[in-house]
Amino acid sequence: MHHAQEFLKRLQAGSMAGDGDTLHRLQQLLPNGLARGGGMLNLTHPDLVAQVHGEFAEAGAEVVSTNTWDANPIRLGRHGLADQARTINLQSVELARRHAGKQAWIAGVVGPLGLTIDDDWDLETYQDAFRLQVAALLEAGADLIQLKTFGNLAELRLALGVVRKLGGQDIPVIAQMVFNDGGLISSGQTAAQVAESLVAGGANVVGVNCGRGMAVTIN
Repeated sequence: MHHAQEFLKRLQAGSMAGDGDTLHRLQQLLPNGLARGGGMLNLTHPDLVAQVHGEFAEAGAEVVSTNTWDANPIRLGRHGLADQARTINLQSVELARRHAGKQAWIAGVVGPLGLTIDDDWDLETYQDAFRLQVAALLEAGADLIQLKTFGNLAELRLALGVVRKLGGQDIPVIAQMVFNDGGLISSGQTAAQVAESLVAGGANVVGVNCGRGMAVTIN
């Protein structure tokens, strides 16, 4: 395991190569029905997850992300698998660490809970969901946390607060949002406003993934 702050020093020294989308690569390797298993593949198909981590590391990735985008108890609970959340996240870090090589930083990936505007937000329940996942990723030895593909700034700030409470100020955090065609998030903020909010909330790195890409977002 790297010392956490080494990641930020390395990033400040110049650009870093990350991996591709782990789940997307798994979807290329598996039939659609199985690929939708997401984080469960860490338990059911660890050999394929390991293969993907190894492929990215061999291609030169310095940051390798865990296959845990949907591995929170709320998303897993929709498939009756909430009680597997901790195990899935622990296994994911172990697989990435073992097969990505000692030189790669392991990013523990946390995605949104999959809520809609119609959901009745229970703040404590959702904090607990993020807390369980983040705690398992940190316990297993993730070098940093990557909050990925969030469309709701309030939810991302909630997850960010949980990471900071559990990991203190030492654990590096990447926070990434999805923007629409107008370069805004669903609640109307620009990329600059989102970045300011996330940095104030404790993010070390802010960015964009999925959605309409950088060109639309920064214009």
